[in-house]
Amino acid sequence: MSYKSKVGVAIPTYNRESYLRILLNSIPSNIDVVISDNGSYCTTEFKEEFGNRKFIGSDLVVDVIKNWNNAVTNLDTEWICVASDDDIFFANAFDLFDKYSNQNPDAEVIIFGHTNIDEHGKAINSWKIDELKILEAPNGYNVFRFGVDARVIGVFFKKDLYNQIGKFDEAYKVTASDSDFIQLALLKGKSIIVPEISVGYRVWEKSMTGQLIATKQWIDEVIYWQSKIAKELKSQNFNEREIRRNTNEVIALNLKEALFSLRKQNKNLLTALKFLQQFPYPKYATIRTQLSIIKCLLKVFLKS
Repeated sequence: MSYKSKVGVAIPTYNRESYLRILLNSIPSNIDVVISDNGSYCTTEFKEEFGNRKFIGSDLVVDVIKNWNNAVTNLDTEWICVASDDDIFFANAFDLFDKYSNQNPDAEVIIFGHTNIDEHGKAINSWKIDELKILEAPNGYNVFRFGVDARVIGVFFKKDLYNQIGKFDEAYKVTASDSDFIQLALLKGKSIIVPEISVGYRVWEKSMTGQLIATKQWIDEVIYWQSKIAKELKSQNFNEREIRRNTNEVIALNLKEALFSLRKQNKNLLTALKFLQQFPYPKYATIRTQLSIIKCLLKVFLKS
């Protein structure tokens, strides 16, 4: 399949013009951009300010992941990056992409590190891999088998791979659609994981993660995510024991974070145990993570 240009940025947005302006100003003018304006909150003046960018959307407010797919499917580029409207590209981002995509023309996924920034743009901390990895499918998955440390704005993927995966899964409502997609992309495509930071990922003090991670819906979606990954791993003849360990570990790590959240909310041990009892216990998770869950329960008990 031929595409109009090499790389584009898909931006799902929802009523956040001030941050969207910062993001758009961080993208070079020669990069194709599609903004899916969920609910049509962008003003006429704003669209005129960025007249070289493509705006789509309607007055109808759709689910978050559907808006992601609206933006991606309307980009006619070989490579795509999805950027949330409050994130930012650093000055080196697209030069780095050109460097690694040109050096590895058969790559299908390129992952860069990121800096977490607060609502004012101040750096909090960063993540990047230690050394360059060039991995044939499905080996890229092994780097992120226990969870995805990368952020979607730091992930460039080929449009053909996106279509092969079947887009971002719109069944998710609160978590995991991006991690689901990245793990599937690494299982299906040749990956380049780069030890350089190229983007800023905005972290909010009162984020949705903090509010929802200790809910049944969150863990149910994590379990759904890992059931999908297990199915793909089986189709690629991964060892059954490895599949159980990897998928149980992801679930266990999310349960641990949920218990940590309950502790911060000053919930008692009974509440924590009732929360855990809603889910099958991930008994094939690593001993280290299972001990962490027990330790977290003890801390809840001591604080009760």
